[in-house]
Amino acid sequence: MSRENPLTDTGEKAITSECLLFSSDRPLPDHTLHGFAYADGDMICGPFGYTKFKAHRGKRITPGQDGSYIVVNRSGNRTTIGTDFSGYSTLYLYQSGAHWALSNSFLTLARHAHRGPGDVTSDRLSLHSHNISKSLGFQTSLMSMGIKEIQLVPAGIQVVIHHSQEGDTATTEPIWSQKPVFEDATRYQTTLRRFLTTAASRMCTLLLSDADITCDITGGRDSRAVLAIMLFAARLLGISLNQRVHFNSRKNAPNDFEIASRLCRSVEITLNRPSMEAIAKRGIQGDHGYTIWKQQHLGAHHQIMFPLVHRDSTHFWLSGNGGESHRYRHSFGPSPDVAHYFRSVTKGFPCDRTRNLFLARLLEDLETQRQYAYSTSDDLMLLYRSYRDRMHHGRRSRMFNAITPLSSKLLRQASDHCTKESWENGLVLADIIANMAPDLLQTPFEKPYPGYDLGSLIFRQLFSNLAEDVDTSGELFRDPAYAPTKPEDNSRSSMDAIQEDFDVAIGAAQKLGIYSDAFLANAQQVMRQAAQDSSLNPRLFGPQISHILLGAELSQLWR
Repeated sequence: MSRENPLTDTGEKAITSECLLFSSDRPLPDHTLHGFAYADGDMICGPFGYTKFKAHRGKRITPGQDGSYIVVNRSGNRTTIGTDFSGYSTLYLYQSGAHWALSNSFLTLARHAHRGPGDVTSDRLSLHSHNISKSLGFQTSLMSMGIKEIQLVPAGIQVVIHHSQEGDTATTEPIWSQKPVFEDATRYQTTLRRFLTTAASRMCTLLLSDADITCDITGGRDSRAVLAIMLFAARLLGISLNQRVHFNSRKNAPNDFEIASRLCRSVEITLNRPSMEAIAKRGIQGDHGYTIWKQQHLGAHHQIMFPLVHRDSTHFWLSGNGGESHRYRHSFGPSPDVAHYFRSVTKGFPCDRTRNLFLARLLEDLETQRQYAYSTSDDLMLLYRSYRDRMHHGRRSRMFNAITPLSSKLLRQASDHCTKESWENGLVLADIIANMAPDLLQTPFEKPYPGYDLGSLIFRQLFSNLAEDVDTSGELFRDPAYAPTKPEDNSRSSMDAIQEDFDVAIGAAQKLGIYSDAFLANAQQVMRQAAQDSSLNPRLFGPQISHILLGAELSQLWR
């Protein structure tokens, strides 16, 4: 039996290579990997890179490792499909009777289900997420996004396809049956040191590769921790970070940009160099950015930003995303509990009954997330990691190769076992900077952070001889470089495309009776303002527009 390419779906009009679709009515690949993964100091990128890695190392990538990927592995009559540790690559499961399907795109899976014989039942309650304000409302906070038969697969779960003569069936099981246990006195020190040496090894692999590297720098703690890892690796290798990496910082955030500029000058790095060849040769043209955004984010992440570049195994984009998962004062807190926080950001619900039903569903889904989570945490942090961190900080990883060193499983294990003071003040990242590049603490941050200064170095967890434990023999196993097969259509822009879709969707959404007149009017105003942004890289906008597009799309698919 011939194998279909798992990275395309010729049955869908607008499928790109970013969309995967596996189902009970088509053969599965024996092994494939979409995105990128880490294995010790090695980096593995794409299906061909995975094939080379398996041949060279004799190993497999399994669900739950660092990176941003979906991996498929067959062993006998059993195929496992799962994501990276943080779930930055999303996976959705459709089940209706004997029919099942999987995709990294909710939209792709919903349309596939609509074409098939199974049920596509409306879940109107989940659409009330548009009544949630602040950061909880910027992405889904439920495992369902409008269709009862489609669920977001938690990051701690893998899907297992059982093959038999009667047909293939799909079940789910935990990724982690056993979790590492350390003695109380050493668990933080042990895991932090392992994280530091592993992160440095992986950074050496990237710096020594033939890939182009772009890195975002801000005035905050998260990107500085990543810069510290990069500096440590570059100094260990004896190479110039300024010549090897293109560093970006946003000028439209003046205070942040000033701090980032001072920081980079202190280590002889030039910000925003004119040469942008790494981006230009992979640049997305026409309305293709909107197509990718819609396929990867509709229903999952409601804020809108179109990708700038195509995914390419020879281009990696670093950032400090994932840092908030290692401190108590993240964007969902502090608050006494999930219910209290939820009620503080859901005053726009049409009635208490709908609000209470939504909260009950949220808490039920959160308990499911807890059962399969890698580590224990308070409910607010679990809610944050399960949705905000996964959908928002993982959003770029779903469109191109966005490297996020702070989303590491080892660092999660370390921060889960740090002291109360370190947890409450986010001092885990201070320990990273103090060990990797303490000179970065000489430059102030965009605002004062206790423990993030040279005077506090004596209180940090410092290690000796880190460089001796850094393995620099890692390799980048990758796909061939990106090469466009044909020129992209430039006849309309992504902004033109989303505006045209929105103008049609607003009428369909209005008929659902879910969105208030005030919300619909506000969405139209947001769309008008977004359309006036003439910059090549518009800031995040929405999420009102995304909600309207989702509601209209689902209204055509339910049955």
